[in-house]
Amino acid sequence: MVKYKSISIISPFHNENKNLEILYKKLLDVSNILLTDFYNLEFIEIILIDDGSNDDSLSILLNSIKDNKLNEIKSNFLEKIKLILIKLNSNYGQSYALSTGFEIATGDVIITLDSDLQNDPYDIIKLFRYIQSKEIEVLSGYRENRDEGFRAIASSIGNKLINLVSSYQIKDVGCSLKAYKKDSIKNLKLPYGYHRFLPIISFANKNMIENIKVNFNNRIFGKSHYGYSKIIWLILRLLTLNIIKNSNFNKIEKNLKKLKIVNFFIFLSIIISSFINLFFSLTLILIFLYILFTIKEIKNYLDFQNKKLLKNSKVIINSFLADLIKTNEKAIISKYK
Repeated sequence: MVKYKSISIISPFHNENKNLEILYKKLLDVSNILLTDFYNLEFIEIILIDDGSNDDSLSILLNSIKDNKLNEIKSNFLEKIKLILIKLNSNYGQSYALSTGFEIATGDVIITLDSDLQNDPYDIIKLFRYIQSKEIEVLSGYRENRDEGFRAIASSIGNKLINLVSSYQIKDVGCSLKAYKKDSIKNLKLPYGYHRFLPIISFANKNMIENIKVNFNNRIFGKSHYGYSKIIWLILRLLTLNIIKNSNFNKIEKNLKKLKIVNFFIFLSIIISSFINLFFSLTLILIFLYILFTIKEIKNYLDFQNKKLLKNSKVIINSFLADLIKTNEKAIISKYK
């Protein structure tokens, strides 16, 4: 059995004012249970990232932190549960927020989940227990019996397309509840929207990724950030996904060069075919433009790995709970309200 000694839990949020108090309390309870069940755990990080909320999400969360007496947490665990609260300077999107979390996280296992409570925080215990007992690198949650109409159908189509193109077998790419061995995700930086390709573009070996069934709750509070335009976004980037899967950057750069050569010959073919068959020429133009778009996306993905994400964020809290219960720490929290 693998013995991981620490966990980082990452949950980005944007305008989730009615969900955050519940989420925070549940994450504390989950941490308490984990530390009770797994005595070898040295610490748990709860990393909450405000992705440029323009409602009172941050204020409500800070109130929850300040007012929580932590009576249900075992006293010896107060020095083992660390709370990290980050505020991004603007609404950069879920991919950017997760990437910021990956950069900050120090746990042996990194677990991600949405803040809208559609993911069940208590499933974190199931995921950690499973990844703790198996020689795997990523555990990907999948949701069954989703009562979301067309969204569920679109998600199913998206999963089939992604698995077909990538040759991976991820049952539910859109489920944010995933557990990663640190080395499989640490410091991976995701351009806008690319969280939808996790764990396929993680550093994990394809054969070291497994799926696990998790609970799913319909959203009670707040507004979904899902739009049907994301299906088009996905289709446009399927070739990109095929090339960047597994994020082997040396291999990606080699394939990028090959793609440029292929597109050069397509360009020559367009010129020649324009004198022979106009329809064929138009078809080649479409292929040429699609590959040109893919080349641009791959270059953007590679360039994004050098981004300094933390410069666009501010650390609000970075303390163990033992420190948060002190008067001076609560004064610090009040300052940011």
